[in-house]
Amino acid sequence: RLLALGEGVGAGDVCKALSGLSLLNSKTWTQVLGILGKRKRWDLAIAVLAHLRQEGLEVNEYHCSSAISACERSGRWQEALRVLQQMQEEVCVAKPNAFCFSATIGACE
Repeated sequence: RLLALGEGVGAGDVCKALSGLSLLNSKTWTQVLGILGKRKRWDLAIAVLAHLRQEGLEVNEYHCSSAISACERSGRWQEALRVLQQMQEEVCVAKPNAFCFSATIGACE
């Protein structure tokens, strides 16, 4: 359902597509974010992170690095930096690791 969403969808559309999926485990969310990265759907990856936070689910460094990688693959360096900044400002419980920094640097190249 998520990949069927077109470009520029709103947060409400993403939440609707993800409704009932909050019970997925952390590893599965990482895989979802990885698939979005491979498909260059940075917008959906960022929206998934927001959805996880909204649902009160823990956002970890793997989720964030996958979202940053999605931004990297899409050439969206501003968004990659924004995710990294959110991690550093404690919007996320996760702290940036080497993968986060590497993907962010790659997005800026």
